[in-house]
Amino acid sequence: MDVNYWTAAYLAQHALRAWIYGPSAATPKTQDDYHFIMTSSSASFVGIAGYSPYAPAKAALRSLHDNLRSELSLYNGAAARSKAVGAGPRRSIRIHTVFPGTILTPGFETENTTKPEVTKVLEDGDPQSTEDQVAAGSVAKLERGHEMITTNLFGDAMRATSMQGSLRDNWVIDTLFAWLMSVLWPILAWDLHRKAWNWGYQNGLPDEKR
Repeated sequence: MDVNYWTAAYLAQHALRAWIYGPSAATPKTQDDYHFIMTSSSASFVGIAGYSPYAPAKAALRSLHDNLRSELSLYNGAAARSKAVGAGPRRSIRIHTVFPGTILTPGFETENTTKPEVTKVLEDGDPQSTEDQVAAGSVAKLERGHEMITTNLFGDAMRATSMQGSLRDNWVIDTLFAWLMSVLWPILAWDLHRKAWNWGYQNGLPDEKR
């Protein structure tokens, strides 16, 4: 929580306070929007055996994204009113969160040395990306104005299963994808649970010392 959630939450608190109430808030040098960008994980969308120490903090970032976006609607409305009545320019503030999947980094290699074997089975076949691919895909979607950003098609599918009350980047595509995944994902979720059950049946419990 300290590394994944509180760092983003405290940074958001200080950055947004400066953007809204700081000396340059009422008379910005440009009319460009402010953009606050966080990094979560596609693991925040779906529960996978082995990710209990990691995924909940990433899911908390997704909730922070939704709540900050709603709260900033208050500020953005006030900023629009300020412009309308000629009280001075104010910039809008937008919240973005990137939800990457597996990234091929030295950290990923280290993670695999202690990762439970059942987790490796459940992740088998998942798409893997280089750091440059994730960065390029993220920037491309940021430039198109997306706010909940996944970095591959599998991540798109995971995101579509859990949009719930989150605002959509594209109403048509996100809605159609969500309809499709409402049919497909229960099958995929069943398959993940089946694989975990079979692993326990075949191998017993993991070493308690681990």
